Amino acid sequence: MGPYLIHLGLLLILAGGLIGKFWGVDGQLPIGQGEVADSFRVGSQVLPLDYQVRLDKFQVMYYEGGSTPKEFRSDLTFLKDGREVSRATCRVNEPVSFGGFTFYQSSYGAQASGPIRLQVTLADLKQTIELPFRQMVELPGGHGRIIAMRVDGNFQGLGPAVLLAFNRSGHPQAFWALQDHPELGEQPGPYHFTVKAIPLGYYSVFQVKHDPGVGWVYAGFLLFLPGFYLAFFRPAERWALVLEKSPQGKWKGRLLGASPRHREEFAARQERLLAALKRGTPS
Repeated sequence: MGPYLIHLGLLLILAGGLIGKFWGVDGQLPIGQGEVADSFRVGSQVLPLDYQVRLDKFQVMYYEGGSTPKEFRSDLTFLKDGREVSRATCRVNEPVSFGGFTFYQSSYGAQASGPIRLQVTLADLKQTIELPFRQMVELPGGHGRIIAMRVDGNFQGLGPAVLLAFNRSGHPQAFWALQDHPELGEQPGPYHFTVKAIPLGYYSVFQVKHDPGVGWVYAGFLLFLPGFYLAFFRPAERWALVLEKSPQGKWKGRLLGASPRHREEFAARQERLLAALKRGTPS
């Protein structure tokens, strides 16, 4: 039975994979801290949820003395008709399941939560301006305009940074300005920009999955356990009991058996069975 159970387990795993592929759901849910979401995106399609998900708090912890993330976690609250139903913490490799979907901590990012404070230097002129995110602002002196296109909470491990686009005439020039390392990077003239403050708010990205084939896959792996045991630890055996009737009307029995492996152990077991048969069963 061992090989049959193993092959049946393989078929169940294959069936589970196909069920998850064609009838499962795999989407993305980006959500900012304090925001509430009631849908997620699968490709270009938006699928609604029967409940709401609120990101209460997002945290990033770094290794001591470095900029490599040690852990990032999201504290979630699940709401039904505006009423709190459940709370959970989602970490990497610690997904959260609710309402038929499983939420995996996939990624995270930073976004500007307010205007960026930028010091602009033009010859002897120094002026600090507030730059709303993704809004074009006229620069002091009237020699161009600037827009904040993107922010990064830890750009290449060097701290907060903002991607600026400077437009003087014609095609705009994009460059990164680092808050903690203003000396790095090339900036277009005639201005020089120094980042004073970047108000950051983090957002979390979840992978939302529903896989109806998971149970089939688990069942296939569970069948492997008895299958491997029977195939490798219980050698195949064949037994036959041959009954013959003598001319005197009495029955004569012969016990036959064979095993391709562990023949000495099998022969000893055969002798024990024969001895038990010869002793008979008391009436």
